[in-house]
Amino acid sequence: MRKTLPVLAALVLTAATAQAVEVPVRYSVSFKEYKQGVAQGTPLTFELHTDSACSGAFYSEVINGGDPGLRQAKIIVQKVKKQDPKPAKEMRLRAVLDPPPPLASPLYLRVTGVGIVGIGTDCQIQVPTVATHLAPPLLKDSTGAVLGIVREGVQIGFGGGVVPFFYTMGGRSVSLVVLDIGLGSSGLNFESGSPKNIFYESTDCSGPALIEDNGSSSFAIDQHAVVGTIVYLQDGPFSPTTSHSWKSSSFGCTASSATVDLAPTTSSDLSVFVPPFSVELQ
Repeated sequence: MRKTLPVLAALVLTAATAQAVEVPVRYSVSFKEYKQGVAQGTPLTFELHTDSACSGAFYSEVINGGDPGLRQAKIIVQKVKKQDPKPAKEMRLRAVLDPPPPLASPLYLRVTGVGIVGIGTDCQIQVPTVATHLAPPLLKDSTGAVLGIVREGVQIGFGGGVVPFFYTMGGRSVSLVVLDIGLGSSGLNFESGSPKNIFYESTDCSGPALIEDNGSSSFAIDQHAVVGTIVYLQDGPFSPTTSHSWKSSSFGCTASSATVDLAPTTSSDLSVFVPPFSVELQ
């Protein structure tokens, strides 16, 4: 089932891949038995199941007591007047498992080992999280067209926000950021993360667009820039070139002559995408 999240409220998404699925789990056990039975190095088996009876584990992982990846916390349950029997004293276990994809939903967890007595049931349902999604989130426009795959670090507030994503040009991925897309903003505002100028051999910013080298080309990283809604991507080697005009997202066409290392570009127009945008979990 796919879920679409309007880009309006604060959220943080982590893009997950089918090769690395992390599933946060939690499990409630009796505090008394856990405290008495589990010590440093005590092996505890975490089993993932697809049915509420935990009749057959499709994945299991052993985590020892005292392991940094195993968190435990005593849960205080307040007794109400005349409650009988008294609520059990609970220890809440938390861990992150790494099962292979694909995953069913919902998932159930059973933990076994010395000192483990499940509270309520020994087969406990797990709350779905973004981390259990196998495919990375997609950034889509209002027509359903896909802009690209969302990267880590989405920051959205009620006044707007930032969504970093990978945009594909000619089979190559370009790292871009779309800005100010909260509250159904009707404007298009993109950037490449590190603003660069686009140069021309003409004096009026006409003709082939050229891109400057900011030093990362020595690390085999293709240069790219965004001016308005146009993405420019390096499409050839750098060479000393005399330009007579340039422009950027902050400045219009400026006549100025200089000889610097420039490379040819290919371009793509992002204005074909219609805001507002949304993040879709697959």
